[in-house]
Amino acid sequence: MADGDSMPPFANGTCIVGEYVETLDDLKKGKQYMFITTDGYTFKTFGKKNRKTLTVSADNTFYDSYDIALEDIVQIWRYVRGILPEDYKPYYLPEQTNLRSLIDEAKRSITNLENGILKINS
Repeated sequence: MADGDSMPPFANGTCIVGEYVETLDDLKKGKQYMFITTDGYTFKTFGKKNRKTLTVSADNTFYDSYDIALEDIVQIWRYVRGILPEDYKPYYLPEQTNLRSLIDEAKRSITNLENGILKINS
């Protein structure tokens, strides 16, 4: 079942149907997979295979890509279809790139303020 907001348009409670991936060579860049790891599971888009990790990303651009250690992977299932919950109602997230730029701008402003305070106190 899907949970969280990192993979729109899948809502909480969406049942993800997949096909078992036999080998890492079967992974295709830009395709969605369920990665079963020693820590749990995550539904992400495959980016690339590195020497000791796989780089994956969420479809929600608010979240950064990250790596999963190959040694932590138990199984991988390729996304085939999603079955939405009976009471599903679509929701629309705010413009993600605009939201991210606002957060980045706020971080820069805070850093500038901190640097200004440090200069005053020096």
